[in-house]
Amino acid sequence: MLLDSVGYSQVAAIGRSPSDVHHPKLSHQVIDFDRLAESELPSANDFYCSLGAKLWSRTPMFEKVDLAYPVELAKRALEAGAKTCVVVTSVAADPRSSLPYLRMKAETEERIRALGFERCYFVRPSFVVGTPAEGALLWAAGGLASLASPALVGHRRIYRPIRARVLAAGMVGAGLHGDPGTHVLHGDELQALAAQLR
Repeated sequence: MLLDSVGYSQVAAIGRSPSDVHHPKLSHQVIDFDRLAESELPSANDFYCSLGAKLWSRTPMFEKVDLAYPVELAKRALEAGAKTCVVVTSVAADPRSSLPYLRMKAETEERIRALGFERCYFVRPSFVVGTPAEGALLWAAGGLASLASPALVGHRRIYRPIRARVLAAGMVGAGLHGDPGTHVLHGDELQALAAQLR
């Protein structure tokens, strides 16, 4: 989605292994996430992060992927000149939640918020459909959520599933057209931002 946007002339992707995507705008940097502090990251105006474990459990590795890595990447992006931060967390992220996963996502948001980006967007999707899921249970759950969408009204609308392309377009829309300050985006807001890119 970033590569298709006329709003960006260059896109730098950071990952643990080489990318099989090739595009004139794209540069790719392979890094060791456990040694982020020693890695020199490219300069950037906007920072996007969708890092997170697909199947979550309270283990040190998952805590790294869902908390430590996104926070450290955001810190390094800010040092590299980024003014805007767009990070995927989770629907219902809440420090008072009874679920450890949602408390951790809320902690991720709080730590990144404290870094002081000019514009900071926390994207809180429910089930993401349109991409392969990690395991049949998650895929089935996403399908069931889609069937239940008509019943998810009022304050429950935030639990409606969102298509992967709409999620990505909404994130790009936030990065390009967002307002200063800290914001939380659910499905409806992402739909509206995605529409601005059409």
